[in-house]
Amino acid sequence: MNDEAAKKERTIDALRRGSRALPALRAWTADLLAQHAGAASSVAERGFARLSDYFPADVLKETQVVSVTRVPFPPLSAGFGLPELVELEHMSFSAITWAGVIFVHASVTAESTYFHELVHAVQWRTLGTDDYLLTCGVGLVECGYAQSPFEAFTFDLQRQFDRGVAMPDLARRITDHALQTRAWAADFYQRLGTPIGS
Repeated sequence: MNDEAAKKERTIDALRRGSRALPALRAWTADLLAQHAGAASSVAERGFARLSDYFPADVLKETQVVSVTRVPFPPLSAGFGLPELVELEHMSFSAITWAGVIFVHASVTAESTYFHELVHAVQWRTLGTDDYLLTCGVGLVECGYAQSPFEAFTFDLQRQFDRGVAMPDLARRITDHALQTRAWAADFYQRLGTPIGS
């Protein structure tokens, strides 16, 4: 078996474990949202000047934000059997999006951070929780965090936002990329017999 084939087999093994962990991760996400439901407010209420130039009003109104002193992240290694992703547990996130709710550290006020997380919120909205998590999982295992399709795409858009580049029909662009990425991920899951993209 050559190196490329061995890497693909390792990816498939990790995704098999990730698929088995999906119900527990879905439950973790639901519990997180329930715990913070009373503290959530919409992105639209944050009063940022430029976000409405990039995202439709419904996205800004429906995407919720919770300020936290510690950005929540699941125990992927010990709790969900994914030691390949242990380094993510030790990253210092300023914000993260779970099922369309942005959890942002209370010290963060940068509009750019909210832009980044809104891209993820549109991805979640496009794919739904299960397909988002499965697709994201392929990217993280196969490419690493910074080069994973969702993160590389989102950081590129964020850099454009920071430079003031106009991005007409951004929500459609995000949606199209999310669907293309899910199709890419589906190839891996097809080998597992796990449906994705239904």
